[in-house]
Amino acid sequence: MEDEPRGLLRITAPISFANRHLLPMVSSFLESYPQVRVELQVDDAYVDLVRQRFDLALRTGALADSQLISTHLARQARVLCAAPAYVRRRGVPQSLDDLLTHDCLSTPGEAPADWWVFGRRGAPRRLPVGGRFTCNSSEALLQAALHGLGIAHLASWLVGDAIRAGDLQVLHVPGAESPEHASIQLVRTAVAAPPKVRAFVEHLRHTIGEPPYWDRGLPLD
Repeated sequence: MEDEPRGLLRITAPISFANRHLLPMVSSFLESYPQVRVELQVDDAYVDLVRQRFDLALRTGALADSQLISTHLARQARVLCAAPAYVRRRGVPQSLDDLLTHDCLSTPGEAPADWWVFGRRGAPRRLPVGGRFTCNSSEALLQAALHGLGIAHLASWLVGDAIRAGDLQVLHVPGAESPEHASIQLVRTAVAAPPKVRAFVEHLRHTIGEPPYWDRGLPLD
């Protein structure tokens, strides 16, 4: 009985990933473990697990050094992509430097640590891209790309469906590989994980698979 997953599991996760991928996995997890209840908080801001008493946090991108225990779920690949209409109008960049002359879709101010950063070997290169449209929402940037407003550099788990549908096309620019350190992680405090936490971690790892299901069929680097 002590090894049976049970009780309340409190999780925090980024909004877009939670809505697109985590909620279906939570649903199947609850079907498998009827003694567990899940409280999910979706928030793109950093959440202090200790202070706010969360069991797990799902984090994407470059994971900052901390005293938390992390479990790798999948590599986070970012994809350079644009709508066919934009490509017909502006062409495909032939180098990373060419991106500086294109309309690139990014956030106002300083971009997050792993946005518009390229290269797996040596020091990653951050590009100071610009464009006519910026937004602090990755979902909105996806919609802007679909409407032909520019080139996006977004996570494959966000743009994969649009690429498979032909609404966006991958731009194969030399040197535009995702940094190796970018990943999707589950993190928890440095204490022994109870059965509900261990079961949830394994459920996500099994469901996501390797390579992650959202990358299958995509022409990635």
